[in-house]
Order: sequence, then C-alpha cells, then structure tokens
Amino acid sequence: MKRIQDAQRLVPRATSASLDVWAVVLAGGDGSRLRQLTTTDAGEAVPKQYCTINRERCLLQDSLRRAVAVAPTERICAVVASQHQRWWQKALAQFPAENTFVQPSNRGTAFEILLALTKLEQRARAESAVLLLPADYFVSIESVMAQSLIRISEFAIAEPESVFLLGAEPEEAEEELGYIVPWHSAALLPVSVYSFVEKPDQRQALKLMNDGALWNTFIIGGTVRSLLNLFEPEFFDEISEFRAALADSLPAPAANPRLSELYARLLSVDFSKTILERKTSGVQVLRLPACGWSDLGTPQRLEQTARAHYSAPELTHDYLDLTRQFVRTDATSERERRH
Repeated sequence: MKRIQDAQRLVPRATSASLDVWAVVLAGGDGSRLRQLTTTDAGEAVPKQYCTINRERCLLQDSLRRAVAVAPTERICAVVASQHQRWWQKALAQFPAENTFVQPSNRGTAFEILLALTKLEQRARAESAVLLLPADYFVSIESVMAQSLIRISEFAIAEPESVFLLGAEPEEAEEELGYIVPWHSAALLPVSVYSFVEKPDQRQALKLMNDGALWNTFIIGGTVRSLLNLFEPEFFDEISEFRAALADSLPAPAANPRLSELYARLLSVDFSKTILERKTSGVQVLRLPACGWSDLGTPQRLEQTARAHYSAPELTHDYLDLTRQFVRTDATSERERRH
C-alpha cells in the first residue's frame, strides 16, 4: 500500500522563479579532515570550502551558483564563521549583506542549521521551503544536480510537514560517509527513511551498499517549520536562546554580543548523528541521479576526483582574492613570501 501511495503522489513541475524557496549554503566548517592538504607553507589552514580543484571557482562559489537553480539572489543565504571572513567576504559580495549569517565560532552542523532557520523565521513564511546546501562538495554534471535541487524543493512545498534528503548511489563501500537506508528502493519519487548510519566499518558499509542504502549528500529540503520541528523537543531551550539572541535588529553581518555569548556556552553538535539519526519519522529520501557527486571528504577521494576530471590532482587555494583566478598552492605560497 505504501508503494502505491508513493507512486500516486503528483508534484507539479515548476520553474525556480515560481517556487517559494530560500537556499542556504552551509559554509561554517573548519575543513579539518583535509587540513593536511589545505595548509599553506606559512602554516595557515584554509577551510575546504574556500579551495578549488584546479579550476577558477572555489567550492563555496560553486554551491552559490547551484543555489541559483532554485532561488533568486535575494533569497540565497550562507552561514559562515567570523574567523573566515577574509575568505568569504568577496565570494558573498554579490548577495545582500543580511543574507550572510555569521557564526561567532564553529559549533557543529546542528547549530549552523539552527542559526539559519532562526534567521529565516524573521523573513520567510513557516511554509516557505528551505534548501540546505553544503559548501564543500563536487559535482561533474551540474545540470543533473540543478534538476534534483528543483525537484526536492517542489516536494518540500507539496508536503510541508516532511523533510527530504538527496541520496547518491554508492560507488564503493566507503567508511567515511553517512548512509541513508530507505524502506524500499525508488528511482523518481521520495521514499520514507528507515534509518541513518554514520561512518560504518568496511563490512557494514558493504552490506549497506548491497541492501540499497544511499550516500547521504547532506542536501536537505523542507519548510522552515518542518526543519525546525526536527530540533524539537530536545533543543527547545537552544531554540529559545537563538530567537532571543537574534531578536535585536543589527546591521548585517555585524557582530552580535548576545549571539557570541550564546556560542561561547554551546557544545559542538553534529546534525546528522544527533538529530537525523533519531528523527526518521517524516523524513524521506530522493535518489540523486548519477552526476559525479563527491564530498571530497578524504585525501583519497579528493585525489580520485581530481584525476578523473582534471589534468592535475592538486588542491589549490587563493585566500588573497577569491574573485580572481585561483592559483596552485605553491604559487600562492610564493606570492605570500613576496608580500
């Protein structure tokens, strides 16, 4: 019966201009897993989202461009960390200043998302769709990803009490990724999530892959209300504190003393492990067609992606000016020495 009900759901096709959608790019992480590759000769670690794989744009800029598929510029936001300002300031210059949500420090993906949702409560409707986009993944076929972003946004609007995730077909039994286990397989329509498994061992990962589990891309769609509901009731106090800290109208992205004081008391909380794994009810997964998705989470996957799509495998960055063409790491270091 459940399969029949899923197959009967009809979601109207729409253009991005007609959708009531906000896109939020999550760029507040420190990129610690790739620090050995993104640290300059001067000893400064550049977070992964501000790096590029032998191309002109950094990963943050790629994600901002993807957001255009579902939301107008005035509804594209980013969550960043204050200590990374020299890297994100120019990349976000074309977007409204109030759309830059600055964390005083990194306290994990749960509070990164909660900050964005609390901000959007002040500006969007409870039924407005929100698309959460990580800032640090790679896609080789952007048109396929764009269509999937539109579809997940459509489902979020059509079913405002649900939360949707994009799941990628596993290419190998990867131990460093999260897996989404659906109740049954589906190609075109979302299906309910049975469970989430974070970073399984090799044997478990192989079993998950054979059983039809999908890689969790951490691309999430839902309404403001449905996404906030994921935090209830366990994070009721934190939600209230975020609302109180953001109640004052301050010039964006000005420092907020009340928010800084709140972050100083928060412990780091991972959204996938602490919230998603415990809240499968109302969460559905939509299969992402093959598009070369990679989270670039380990040096090995980074090298595989670079070798598959580019002539050189090196990760490069240019934190002096994110708007000009990126240069190789050794060239950046040379310019640092000259200046």
